[in-house]
Amino acid sequence: MERMRNVWFFILCFPAVTTLGGPSRSSSKPHFVTANHRGEVTLLCGLNGTMIGEEFQVVLHQGAVHITTVVCIVFFSNWTIQPSKTKDRLRCEFQYSQSNVSVTIKDLNVTDTDRYICNTRKTYPPPYLTISGQWTIIHVNRVASCPPEVETGHWLPLTAFFTSLAALLLLYSVSVTVVYCRHKMKIDEVYINVRT
Repeated sequence: MERMRNVWFFILCFPAVTTLGGPSRSSSKPHFVTANHRGEVTLLCGLNGTMIGEEFQVVLHQGAVHITTVVCIVFFSNWTIQPSKTKDRLRCEFQYSQSNVSVTIKDLNVTDTDRYICNTRKTYPPPYLTISGQWTIIHVNRVASCPPEVETGHWLPLTAFFTSLAALLLLYSVSVTVVYCRHKMKIDEVYINVRT
């Protein structure tokens, strides 16, 4: 009987124990996002407009639940973006509205496949507050090295020039071949009397 009571106690208390560490220890299933062929992905960091003050920062973390590295940080003062800090080679671009901040991470490669999370920290006015988002798993496929996109209008005159040059060379070679063949046929038509 004692054992059965301990099992029920464990079953009832286990969900509460797993959430004691705050939102960052959430046991909910993380989102899964795949980066595009240029190695870019966009994440949304939700904001609670009533909890966010005049000054706050959005921090994007990468890594495990307890051991994370900061990918990029952006500071907001009166809803104006201040200069941001980013990890060595990754570039982050931020856009915001009253309900969320979107973070576009650029220059991702295969080694950047990992878990990412947004934290929003209210820095002014007090009380200070940290709001954690949900974990997102970013999967980066092998990024193909595509040439940079070029406007087709830029290449149109050059393409027209080379097409007309090729057509002229083809016309020239056909006309030279026709003239040569006609001349060769005239030489063969001359009758030579060999019986003399």
